[in-house]
Amino acid sequence: MLIFTADSSGHNREYIMHVLDYAGNNAVECELCIMCPAVVGNELRHRYGHIRSIRIVDSFSGSTSDRGAGIVRYVRNLKPLWFAFRWARRERQPDIFILNLNTYQPVLPLMSLIFPGIRIHSILFFPFVRMSRRDIGKARGFLGKIKFLRKKWLLKFATRFSRLGTVFVLNDKEAVRRLNHLLGQADPIVRFLPDPVPVWEGSGGALRPSEKCTFLMIGALRRRKGVFEVLEAFRMLNDKEALRDAKLILAGDPTREDRNALVSAVEALRAQCPDLEVETQFRKLSEAEFVDRFAESTVVLVPYTRPEGSSGILGHAARANRPVVGPRDGLIGDLIRDYDLGYTLDDVSAESLSAYFERAISSAGDLASSPRQREFVEERKPENFARILLNAAC
Repeated sequence: MLIFTADSSGHNREYIMHVLDYAGNNAVECELCIMCPAVVGNELRHRYGHIRSIRIVDSFSGSTSDRGAGIVRYVRNLKPLWFAFRWARRERQPDIFILNLNTYQPVLPLMSLIFPGIRIHSILFFPFVRMSRRDIGKARGFLGKIKFLRKKWLLKFATRFSRLGTVFVLNDKEAVRRLNHLLGQADPIVRFLPDPVPVWEGSGGALRPSEKCTFLMIGALRRRKGVFEVLEAFRMLNDKEALRDAKLILAGDPTREDRNALVSAVEALRAQCPDLEVETQFRKLSEAEFVDRFAESTVVLVPYTRPEGSSGILGHAARANRPVVGPRDGLIGDLIRDYDLGYTLDDVSAESLSAYFERAISSAGDLASSPRQREFVEERKPENFARILLNAAC
């Protein structure tokens, strides 16, 4: 089986390494071939080159993260996909696993027409069936409905006219059920896949939560993840003196489009709320730094605005025994409630976040973790992710 990604960022690298770690420690029925950006391929060769059942094949320079924007970016990303299918046919690989179905759905029927002997597997991110009527109708109105219909018919088109073997959805059994019902196939192709929680080690220091109530927002600091609402929420706090007992940590890499606006918003917050301690790390963190940030936190913020998305931050917070606060709607809300991972807000807005921050600061000692966090992490061990993926595709 050929595993393909044109993206060198974050989860793609992690997912490949989880699969290869599993293959290195267990008997796998198929040869695993990896095609990826050179920066990832070189790392994989160094780590897994001695394992006979693993082959890191020709990789390419660049990744989807640095190939322009819009239609130009999309067209440029088709070249690596074409190369992957052509290589798979030449090497008589019957299966290709594309790590991100969303990017390539429109062209998969063409690939199946040109390369009819290759079966396709992939992961669908942000399943549109999680978009509620309120989310479709608010703010963007008509454009929101168009987005929903576009995603729906793209998936129907891809499943009808391409040779799709398995479509995985991360963490969301309800979305799996809805998608299989929507597609109406005799043999359902959409399956549940646990989003793996990696086992990372911290720096080894004796880190403990600050004496202050420390709010952590970590990972890709994108606008849709509510980072600007968080900053506005602190500015709106009525009891400014309470901020002496609070700390905000923003750790992660903003998008190029948002970086300047985010830096300006942080400066404005510091000027308006000098008693609030604000710490920023606007860059990609190492694994040890990532773990250390959780150890320093009191509560982890996941006020994401897209109801159809999951988040690996939930797993990291559960492993660190830290509660999270996130939206009531969507998958994140379901997971928080089902596993008692923390607290949910009826509306992800600056007003609701501000009210929560005020309550949390005044009762920081009551922000307890839950024993069900361990259950959440156990179900999402990396080996479970790899085994389910390989059983379906090999």
